[in-house]
Amino acid sequence: MFYLEDRYEAGRKLYERFGKNFGDDFLVCGILRGGLLVAYKFCSLSRLKLFALATKKVGHPKNEELAVGALSPDGSFYLNERFKGAFDRETLKSLTERALREIKEREKIFKLEYPNLEGRGVLLIDDGCATGYTAIASLKFLKKKGAKDVFLLTPVIPEDTFKRLKGLFEEVLTLFISREEYFAVGMYYKNFKQVSDQEVKELIDRAKREGLWFKIN
Repeated sequence: MFYLEDRYEAGRKLYERFGKNFGDDFLVCGILRGGLLVAYKFCSLSRLKLFALATKKVGHPKNEELAVGALSPDGSFYLNERFKGAFDRETLKSLTERALREIKEREKIFKLEYPNLEGRGVLLIDDGCATGYTAIASLKFLKKKGAKDVFLLTPVIPEDTFKRLKGLFEEVLTLFISREEYFAVGMYYKNFKQVSDQEVKELIDRAKREGLWFKIN
């Protein structure tokens, strides 16, 4: 069974496997919250510049862990194809409005700004992909910001999601493709505790002190 100690080990292993493939003209984008920890470790080894993205999974009203889709910071919603026709317009509006409020709250708490990515290559990093819709929403947002080539780096991903995403990204780079019938990202970590707002704040401050945080002029 494939296991990672924690998100920092995931970042280290992603760097060891793939980090030398990318020059210093690439930027690294960590998806909040857990993806930022993975991305930070990757950047501490590669010395690539880092920024964070507050894309939000939209959970099912009866089971928050089940992804109905994902919302990008500009309010664009990407529906999980499995749920097409499952909800009326008002329900979807309620779900997406709540998710957008949470995104705006995170942007305020963490003082996030998104760079102009015109012509830049971006490494999009998360702590794992399940359905892949958060990655899709993030990709679409980065493209709107002008990103040229976007690579997805994720420690673990189920086989069906890998097949769906590899045609959307320049490349999907992963440590482990799961063929298990049941998949949850946390299955592959010994320590997969929830990341607090305080931990994110401290990590962003640390990245700034170490010269890893991308400065927006």
